[in-house]
Amino acid sequence: MAINRITKDINICIRQLYTASEQGIFFIDAEGHILQANDAFCAMLGYAGHELMGKTFFDINQGILPNLDPSTREGIAD
Repeated sequence: MAINRITKDINICIRQLYTASEQGIFFIDAEGHILQANDAFCAMLGYAGHELMGKTFFDINQGILPNLDPSTREGIAD
């Protein structure tokens, strides 16, 4: 019973962190497909969440640079 409670508490903490974080957080499956992405991650890439689901980085890489916010784009250029 205690293990189930601990697991539930950890899942709640992860969900709160995922939602509240100003840093981009995303989850992928074993094949690299995006399963979930928080608002910060979507904003960094310039996509809505539903546009990223199921895509791989290869899929979104084709036109990603123009969609990035200026500070992120500048960091990549360095």
